Amino acid sequence: MKYASYLILILLLGSAPHYGQSAKDTVAYSKSLQKWANSSEISNKDIDKMLEITEQSWSAYPDFTLRHLGKIRKLIVKNQHLPAFVAYVNQIVFIYSGKGEIREAEKILTEVYKEYEDDLDPDSKAAIQFQFATVASELGQYDESMKILEDIDSRPGTPAFHASIHFQKGLNLHHLGDLKKALTHSLKAVDLYKSIGNKTYLSAALDLINIIYQKLGDFDKALVYSKQALEHALQVQDIDMIMHTYSNMGIIYKETERMDSAIYAYEKAIEMGKRYERPIIVAQNLLNLGNIFANMKRYSEAENHFLKSLEICREFNLQEGVVMNYINLGSNQFTAENYAKSEVFYKKALEESQKITEVPEYLIPIYGGLTDIYEIKGDYKNAFEYFKKYQEITDKINIEQAKSEIAEIQGKYDTALKDVEIAKINKDFEIKKSENKALIYLILVGVVLTASIILFLIYRNNQLKILYKKNIELLHVPQFLPAKSETESESGNPLSKVFEEIIHLLEKEKAYQNPNLTINDVTQGINSNQKYVSLAISNYTQMNFNNFVNYFRINEAKKHIISQEYQTLNEIMYACGFNSRTPFYNAFNKFTGMSPKQFKDLSKSQPEPAFERKMDVLTEGEFQK
Repeated sequence: MKYASYLILILLLGSAPHYGQSAKDTVAYSKSLQKWANSSEISNKDIDKMLEITEQSWSAYPDFTLRHLGKIRKLIVKNQHLPAFVAYVNQIVFIYSGKGEIREAEKILTEVYKEYEDDLDPDSKAAIQFQFATVASELGQYDESMKILEDIDSRPGTPAFHASIHFQKGLNLHHLGDLKKALTHSLKAVDLYKSIGNKTYLSAALDLINIIYQKLGDFDKALVYSKQALEHALQVQDIDMIMHTYSNMGIIYKETERMDSAIYAYEKAIEMGKRYERPIIVAQNLLNLGNIFANMKRYSEAENHFLKSLEICREFNLQEGVVMNYINLGSNQFTAENYAKSEVFYKKALEESQKITEVPEYLIPIYGGLTDIYEIKGDYKNAFEYFKKYQEITDKINIEQAKSEIAEIQGKYDTALKDVEIAKINKDFEIKKSENKALIYLILVGVVLTASIILFLIYRNNQLKILYKKNIELLHVPQFLPAKSETESESGNPLSKVFEEIIHLLEKEKAYQNPNLTINDVTQGINSNQKYVSLAISNYTQMNFNNFVNYFRINEAKKHIISQEYQTLNEIMYACGFNSRTPFYNAFNKFTGMSPKQFKDLSKSQPEPAFERKMDVLTEGEFQK
């Protein structure tokens, strides 16, 4: 596959980091809570104690905790102990997020805030607003989440509060594709959590940095942060973070071809996900296991895992998971050379992706897969259309630019670390055992970076060569085929006749070489009227007049460049009917996907194609024959 590939599901925490200690004994929690439930008088202090117990129990026993939170909510209202609503809504959001039922959390959060907004103190109000930002992020409304966070970030608060804001901003920006800013906020969160000694929150922030580096393809650095995240999660027995880190470490091992370690990590996460009722974890790791089987060419097993994951994602309305499973089903069938079925899955992925807002990265493997399929089928027109969409999305995300910017940020952060912290990291993960090893490591990094730059340049050049080849092929492909519609009469369609005459005027008489050509000139040239000319062009090409004329000019420009008839691009520009550089370059890029200079450079290194000097556009009569 040239452009499509299997897609791993990197599971991000859907909310700010949180305490999630494992429950030792649900009976003990129940007895402790029942002690207060049987009391005739419940103080505010008692309510706080109850919330401390549910904070310890929810990670391992979410349904048990939800039942008791319902009782605690009534006590909060009875005592008018409104500050306790902060801990209450935090736990509600975390639990329903883990269960894949974030809409239920949104409903409860809205009920509480709407009823008690005027009575809440400023700190409590800001904390609950933060949970609205969390929920918006869970729902894919990242811009809305960022807006809320900006509003509350301007007010005074504790280091823990602002660390959580930085974490959530990093999470949102990662989803939006701004990896530079995502890393900046994540590192700020790490520093703040270290300053207050909060290992649970620190674990989540480290795992987010790991995920950012995974997206950048730097799996060695990702593994370092992932191991740190797992270490802190195990120390505080945070069930959710342990599952998250196992999942994401499995991805790293898979990408570095340590398949046994990857399978172990995925199966460990699935086992914990089932035990602690985490459908998102189960769905994610079923998908990732499917990826491994697909890479091992065990296509049937891979499809079974993808379909099981898809079923869970549909049941719990995990739309991103639905899209990713369809992408992987399409990729799996493509690799198995079942192209018809692969096309069905990719188009289903494209349909489902429309339900997700502000996540263009999902479109990359979809457009890439469809490009591959249509190219194999020989449908170069559709292949080129999807390839252009593929290029537009990759240019928008601009991963390579983000890599260099993030390297700069990471360098500044590493420099700012205290010597004692650097020593601890080096000891824990054996990054550097001696000065000699450090020197070797730096040399290897330099070699890897140099090789990466060379590989990227080779990759970009290959992509341009593919695009150049498609442009050459399209010079031979009929583009506009005016065919009779079912409603046409025997005497013919007036618009079809008008369009044929327009084509003749442009192709045979080369009217487009006139830089001042207007629609009125064309109208007079074929003895028609402006309305018919405009309708004919719109109906048969889906272009406006200017783009339609520029299409012919650019085709002519490509032929001049290949034939080397003119020495300079300026000469070609004027010969084709352009009278200034900017419109020529814009039109050339629009219809070819590259600049005139890139096209010219490639033409020098490619064999010159033979052009038949005939009309590239079939008329209706010729098409019928």
